[in-house]
Amino acid sequence: MCRLIPFAAISLGFLVVGCAPSEREVEQVIREGLKVDQDVDVVTVNLTKQPDGGYLGTATATNGDTYDVTVEPPKGGRVRWRAAASQAMVERFVRERIEERYFSKVKALDLKKQGNGTYTGTAELEDGNRIQISATTTGQKLRWEIEMVE
Repeated sequence: MCRLIPFAAISLGFLVVGCAPSEREVEQVIREGLKVDQDVDVVTVNLTKQPDGGYLGTATATNGDTYDVTVEPPKGGRVRWRAAASQAMVERFVRERIEERYFSKVKALDLKKQGNGTYTGTAELEDGNRIQISATTTGQKLRWEIEMVE
């Protein structure tokens, strides 16, 4: 079974006049961007500067959802950034959808990140069934496939 569902992931850019933006300015743009584009109120932004001048980190919303944030190095006064659902958000979403579909609680869920936004793994249900899972966040969508394992 394959589903394509709207999910929080965005890619934005902003123009900076003058020198490269400070970490604080980048954090503020991420907060404002998530609020405007996804109606997400951000409590904290944690970024780590990378050797190439970009940043990697997370943004945490008031509801506890966490987004993985990537900020590209500034080029020509322009900075581009992306925020995608974290593994915890993907796991919660997949768990909820499996329980809705199979009318059984997920006893164990094991998803491993395979690359940028791709997760694979298995779920074991309380009724004894096992499910193979593949999930990928792309843009503002989460594509996921599940298959019952014999």
